[in-house]
Amino acid sequence: MDSTPSILSDVLAKSSPRQTLIEHSREAVVHLRRFLQYFDQQVGYTARAMSISQDELISRLFASMWLHDIGKATRDFQARIKGETTQPGVYHPLLSVPFVLAATPPVGGIPYEALAVLSHHSPYYSGLYGTIETDLRSRYLWDATWFFYQMLRDEHARLLGRSYPFPLPEPTTWDSRTLLAKLRNAASDYPPTKARAWFGLLAAAIHYGDWLSSGHHDSWNYALPDLTDAVQAAIQAHAAQGPDTFARRVAPGIQARAAATSGHLLLVAPTGSGKTEAALLWAGRSSPTRLVYLLPTRVTSNAMYERLKRRLGLKDLVGLAHGTAGLVIGEEKAWQNEAFRSEMLYSSTLMRPAVVATVDQILLSKFNVNHWPLVETNAAQSAIVFDEIHAYDLYTLGLILNAARELADRGARLCFMSATMPDFIRRAIARILKPYGGFTYVDCPEAGEEQRHELYLRNEPLEDGLDDIEEAYRQGKKVLVVVNTVDTACRLHRLVSARIGRENTMLFHSRFIERDRRQRENDIEKGNQRADGFVAVVTQIVEVSLDIDYDVMFTQIAPVDALVQRFGRVNRKGLKGLSPIYIFQVDEGSAKVYGPDLLEASWKLMRRIKPGSAIRQADILGWVKKQYPVRKWLRDALAKSEEMANQVRWVRNNLWQIQTLRFSNEDGLWKLAQSRQEQFPSIEIVPECFRPDVEACEHPMQRANYVARVPAYIVQSRHYFDSDYGVLFADVEYDPEYGVISNYGKERKSKTVFC
Repeated sequence: MDSTPSILSDVLAKSSPRQTLIEHSREAVVHLRRFLQYFDQQVGYTARAMSISQDELISRLFASMWLHDIGKATRDFQARIKGETTQPGVYHPLLSVPFVLAATPPVGGIPYEALAVLSHHSPYYSGLYGTIETDLRSRYLWDATWFFYQMLRDEHARLLGRSYPFPLPEPTTWDSRTLLAKLRNAASDYPPTKARAWFGLLAAAIHYGDWLSSGHHDSWNYALPDLTDAVQAAIQAHAAQGPDTFARRVAPGIQARAAATSGHLLLVAPTGSGKTEAALLWAGRSSPTRLVYLLPTRVTSNAMYERLKRRLGLKDLVGLAHGTAGLVIGEEKAWQNEAFRSEMLYSSTLMRPAVVATVDQILLSKFNVNHWPLVETNAAQSAIVFDEIHAYDLYTLGLILNAARELADRGARLCFMSATMPDFIRRAIARILKPYGGFTYVDCPEAGEEQRHELYLRNEPLEDGLDDIEEAYRQGKKVLVVVNTVDTACRLHRLVSARIGRENTMLFHSRFIERDRRQRENDIEKGNQRADGFVAVVTQIVEVSLDIDYDVMFTQIAPVDALVQRFGRVNRKGLKGLSPIYIFQVDEGSAKVYGPDLLEASWKLMRRIKPGSAIRQADILGWVKKQYPVRKWLRDALAKSEEMANQVRWVRNNLWQIQTLRFSNEDGLWKLAQSRQEQFPSIEIVPECFRPDVEACEHPMQRANYVARVPAYIVQSRHYFDSDYGVLFADVEYDPEYGVISNYGKERKSKTVFC
């Protein structure tokens, strides 16, 4: 690499460690070249969308990368970085814009490159830097700035092997207000939807180059090396450790079929059948291999994150992204600020070659939330697994279908999987993916005759089964009691613990503070491993992806797909013969959760089953078909998908396609940017009793340990925002054993009965 010209030898970009502007920029364009190698699919897609050649697009990316920090070659910035002043001066991204604007002619009248450079430190919105009024021309170290600007030609030829295609004239707009108005007017003139992909690719490329050069990540992993080998090794290691389990009998078939699938995949297989490894083998066919693994909940995301890091040995190649991922990452990084901040950034933007996340991270990016250009660009270049696709309501499913259409259009490979995928979901996905090669359907006929459970229907409330629960415990069984509401769970736990002792039972639901929720995740797995009896009383929180294997279940009736997920937490490995499942009537709270129609339909299906019947996987698939009649549910799903597409389109149009949504937005767009539709309004609060703990936190993220999400009716008006700590405190009762206490339902008896 050429040495630094003397005129630029003292122009700094970074102070700790010391790095000159030319050193930083040369390192950044080297990262750009690697980015282009791994994101060639997105380069091709965007060039076609913008009707320009790939060479021209790459030259525009190169110019944006080379010039993104030219605004640091100013008197103010150099004085500040060298410690000669503490005055902030004009923001350097704004000072870079005149040169980017001069070097890259607008495409379709819109200066995308200038907009991307303007926003490379702060997300773009119409008022960005709008309060600054100054003449920019007078602020540069002009000779050094001009020399660096003209170096674009030589650096472009040196790294890309061809001439830069545009002239490099002197900028003509120096007044900051005029410059910003010019950008704003061009961007707001009804930009086409394709603007998102081009702006997103520009922003992503600049961030990769800037962040990785600043962090000196010379060997950054853009892709997973040998994912297939890692999965196969984990499968073999697991097989060598245990007996002939259910998974060992049925997994090889689905895993081989998934691994042979090159396009999109629909994977339907029972819980405990090895379908996670099947999905990972499918992902391993991508070249280069990038993985985004999406789950419905934070709990399941944390579990999958640990699974990929530990069991597959991917370690630091895996990121985690959801609302409280910072607690996991902070503990891993020992709360070292720089390491924590960097990992949060690389995970939340999906820059890591594998990221486990809640589905919300993808869905919110479609509404231009947070670092949406990076999230979308990285996702589009990945194999994306939508696990537990059955677990979403029609609102979120509609958003997923809309996101899937866009991602498939940009070349992402998509996998949808579930133990209980209703036909209407399968058909809705088929319509979405038909223009993109359709999908391969992989199920698990090997499990069709497998039997792990026997079913007993009890036409009475679950409270009437307490004697049986106690007897199972006395026999040394690991007992899972699953109910549909938090209030019912608390009430039953009191009754159970009064009989067998608190030390032999646990309660797990959604109203614990985050610290206690995570502890209960561990407790329910440890209870599974006890030598003596144990009873876990839980809500639906147990249904998705918890790797537990209890002996017997007592559950309230629920929709069939929810019941089947619950069954999968009992005799998971198929080593216990036939484990009993007892299904009871519901209380009135259950109808508020699921709706009476679904519950009644499920009860009627279960009522047809002879007591003590062994349940086959083939039976389960038949139940799911009957629970969700295709014609009605497909119509509703497609209608909701179209509604969600219109909602996303409305938000984007109001944001000119490329603005980042600000939650201070006065026109209320943020109210539409929701990845979930809450049936019951809820709120995240910190119980007042944890104020001393919040005040003692050394890192702001640690405060999330004390946050609980609760129904708004529990809090009512007894809450206030503390700006010093950035949390909402609430005067509510909290019990370490029961979580946030509600006065509703403590003594309520079961009333709703289906005959």
